[in-house]
Amino acid sequence: MVTARDELLPFSICDPGERLSRQRSGLCLPIVILASILLHGMPGLAADTASYGQLQPAYAQRNQSLANLADTDRGQFSLLFRCRLQPVFDLGQSTKLIFAYEAAGLLYTAAPLLAETVATGARQLVRLHWRPLSGDRHSIRHGVERFYLAHHEAGWQLSVGRRQFDWSVGTFWHPVDFFLPPDPTDFSRPEQEGADVVALSARLSDSLGIDLVLNPVQRHSFNGLVRMSLISGYWQAALQAGRVEDRFAAGAVLEQSLDNVRAYCEAAYHGPAIGERGFARLLLGLHIESNDERNRGALEYHFNGEGPTDHSEYDLLRLFRNEIINLGQHYLAARIWHRFNAASRVQADNVLNLVDGSGLFHIWSDYMFAPSLTLRAGVQVPYARSLREYWYYARSVYLALRAYF
Repeated sequence: MVTARDELLPFSICDPGERLSRQRSGLCLPIVILASILLHGMPGLAADTASYGQLQPAYAQRNQSLANLADTDRGQFSLLFRCRLQPVFDLGQSTKLIFAYEAAGLLYTAAPLLAETVATGARQLVRLHWRPLSGDRHSIRHGVERFYLAHHEAGWQLSVGRRQFDWSVGTFWHPVDFFLPPDPTDFSRPEQEGADVVALSARLSDSLGIDLVLNPVQRHSFNGLVRMSLISGYWQAALQAGRVEDRFAAGAVLEQSLDNVRAYCEAAYHGPAIGERGFARLLLGLHIESNDERNRGALEYHFNGEGPTDHSEYDLLRLFRNEIINLGQHYLAARIWHRFNAASRVQADNVLNLVDGSGLFHIWSDYMFAPSLTLRAGVQVPYARSLREYWYYARSVYLALRAYF
């Protein structure tokens, strides 16, 4: 799918096996859709965690200099279709199968400046995403986002398969989510991708827990992590360490919640690798909520030790490949959220690169017509001087109609 980042530069990052994959995936799409529908009707269906369909028309206006460089139109209209099935099945008293499949189609009036590819994710051993159709004005993508067995007994749980992890307490950034953190600039697809893992979680006491995660990524390569968590009164803390991307990685979380105020800190360190230096990330955040739960606010500072301070040294290619989320080092983000009533709300976010002065402002409001039908309208506007980080992003206006079933 095309996001704000997909409007950037005229690079074509191609998967060598993509042409053959498109031929095979033409058969995969109807088979997976049919299997998903049949699974929805199985007697063992325990729950459906908000399966939905989404229709999202949008208009994006590119940077004029980038459009001239790529010899393409500056403006682009697009229409996004998404269908996400998320059933949960009981396979016994203590075992569940959690499944999420998504199919998406995109129509647009001008080709994206960045050609999207479908490849195995950085934390995925098995390729379960395909793109059977792709052209200058259309694209279809589908795949399995989650598929894992979870078996639980008193005090412990074992899960095997593709799943997500949400260990971070951050609002915008997630330094300790070593397994595919979400992108705060992607308004069209907020869900995390999954990682192929074998994970064991155990409660050693009422306040102490441990997680062991093994993530094979190639035949002879893997990521592994051990995490200890502690909850005591208003405090929550966690320590984690392991091997991620062939380097040592460690992280820590400290959070205090008191009444309607939550303060938190996250820190992560990634050790040196062959030809690469080590780096650290730091997150400091504050979250406040009103007594009537109608107003919320958040403020976060993020230090990204992997990024340079000089914009001429930005690694744009890694950004386009979704290997990194930000280009620079120091960031400040703020959020304001207000609920008018049970059916409508509004949220405004601003992300600022403190070094080069560029930023991204995003505001949206939605209205719930029925318990299963929501309409959202939003605007995302970058502001930046030439060649700064958010100079590469497009201005976007969109509507999103989502129906749950």
